[in-house]
Amino acid sequence: MTRPRPAMTAASPLPNRRWAAASDIEVSVIVCTRNRARQLVACLNHFRRQQTAVRWELLIVDNGSTDATRSVADAFIADLDVPACTLSEPTRGNGAGRNAGIVWARGQVIGFTDDDCYVAHDYVEQLARTFRTHAVDYIAGRILLFDPDDAPVTIAESTVPRDVPAHQPVPGAFIQGANMAFRRAALLKQGGFDPVFGAGARFAGEDWEVAMRVSDGGGAGRYEPAVVVWHHHGRKLPDVPALWRFYLIGEGAMYAKTLLHSRFKLAILKMMFLALRRQYTWRPTRPFLYLVRGFIQYLALRAAPGLR
Repeated sequence: MTRPRPAMTAASPLPNRRWAAASDIEVSVIVCTRNRARQLVACLNHFRRQQTAVRWELLIVDNGSTDATRSVADAFIADLDVPACTLSEPTRGNGAGRNAGIVWARGQVIGFTDDDCYVAHDYVEQLARTFRTHAVDYIAGRILLFDPDDAPVTIAESTVPRDVPAHQPVPGAFIQGANMAFRRAALLKQGGFDPVFGAGARFAGEDWEVAMRVSDGGGAGRYEPAVVVWHHHGRKLPDVPALWRFYLIGEGAMYAKTLLHSRFKLAILKMMFLALRRQYTWRPTRPFLYLVRGFIQYLALRAAPGLR
């Protein structure tokens, strides 16, 4: 069966006088943002503090904002001392936004973080070091909670490195879009992110889904705690149930897609069975039904005319 590859189209670049002069970029960092102009300022300011000799660039993708996001991004890159570019991608969803950045990125390594995250001062340095010293095609970094009053979700606090061999399913929650990176060649080989996955799109999980394809294609992965970001997501405990429903539906969709196209179908079936059993016994509201819903919705989407 032919594996579908997401379409990757170039977003519109906005002028930046340093963009054309850059060469030999080692690390590209992509930040997708939508209607978070105020929070974007704090996110971007942490990129001014990078302490590294690595040649790197910053790409900010405006994912269809209707607020002052574009002007905030333009003002930031106007006096940034590294190559930078603002892109406009009107198609909503992190998958589409990240793909827009990949098309323009020139680094051998592409790091991704979110507009509600603050990178450590050695973030770029540690990204480059990890890919230089480990034969991996993707990494997941450490994600710490910035505000202790926020719900302890979408974080990864372990200080212990962990490796995932190639041709093996990527464990759930191993990789998160707030702090992840890929070799550019591995992403291009897989056609980038699937735009039906990601925040703002139909299903959650563009990070996990693309890592599955990279692993299936022969890429090893690593959880590297030296690559650090702080997540300032702002969610409180009452926000968590809706978030998990979205994630569970996305998890079910990811299982459906991977079962259709991967070479490790038996391992995915086992993973899905364990997830269903775990969610079935979690609480009386039967969250396993959201997994099933996502599985069925993805299959229905693939069966739609023009998507086969």
